[in-house]
Amino acid sequence: MTSGEGGTVTVPLTTSGPFTAPDPPVAVVTATPARPIAGQPVRLDATGSLDAASFEWTVVSSPAGAEAFTLQGATPAFTPSRAGRYEISVVAVGDSGRSALTTVAVDVVSGTLTVTARAGVNQTVRRGATVTLDGSASVGTSSYAWQQVPNTAGGTIRADQVVALSDPAAAKPTFTLPAMALPAAPGPNPAYSTVGTTPLRFRLTVTGVDGTATSTATTVVRPQVETLAGVTARYRTRGEWRVSGTTDVLAGQKVAVVLGSRLNAAGAPTAASARGRMIGIATADAAGAWSYVGTGPNPQAAATAAATVTVVSAAGGQVVTPITVTG
Repeated sequence: MTSGEGGTVTVPLTTSGPFTAPDPPVAVVTATPARPIAGQPVRLDATGSLDAASFEWTVVSSPAGAEAFTLQGATPAFTPSRAGRYEISVVAVGDSGRSALTTVAVDVVSGTLTVTARAGVNQTVRRGATVTLDGSASVGTSSYAWQQVPNTAGGTIRADQVVALSDPAAAKPTFTLPAMALPAAPGPNPAYSTVGTTPLRFRLTVTGVDGTATSTATTVVRPQVETLAGVTARYRTRGEWRVSGTTDVLAGQKVAVVLGSRLNAAGAPTAASARGRMIGIATADAAGAWSYVGTGPNPQAAATAAATVTVVSAAGGQVVTPITVTG
């Protein structure tokens, strides 16, 4: 124990009652690719193991005449020299002991396979969630190269949709699907985009075991469509706003309430373009409900006259609703 005044003391720990030993580590291992050809590198991945600090690998069996190899670390690799089955076991070691033995089988085929890129199925994912791209089903590959590409030839990727892949050279890189950028306060926002369903496209290029042949494939990640429902907006002439509604995407996202149905303005704000002023920001709760109560621009003032508000969510939803003015 350490005191805020600098004093310390060490005392023995006394326990009583029954003792429950902690669970031992659990070893989990995968191989990519699962059916390689002879001479194609194979990567083992034990990073999904539980409570593991280190790993002990053993080559249980391999085809007759295959070259020997050793494995170390959480993601070792080897290059099988012969066709046939390789059985490899691993034990995860941690503070709570050693795991049971886990074995993975890698069936290596002979011959020459045409290199084929497979970028995985298209996905629909909630904004803010982690996305895993999967090129592990590619055939005859020795390396992977992922790249985010525009949705149309010659097009560009919006700055707020550019993502950072965890490892573009991995078979299964990950990234976080960006939240929808909210309008900036106080607004209007000349460059604000209201497109909340723009998909992200990724190209996978794989290189064959000969080091020269390549193949490409693409996959698409679409943001989950968000529905904002039950939205009501009330302005009390004493200067108070009450805007509320619900969302069907339960993610704790921010929800911006903006005056009028026009969020963008060309050039500097003027009396005619003052609609688009920020009223306030709410946060959706665990049940999907959100509400804003506070002050904001007067919808009856000449410079900001408006009959509607626009609600924009970081999860991609958008809706326009009329204003009810009360005393």
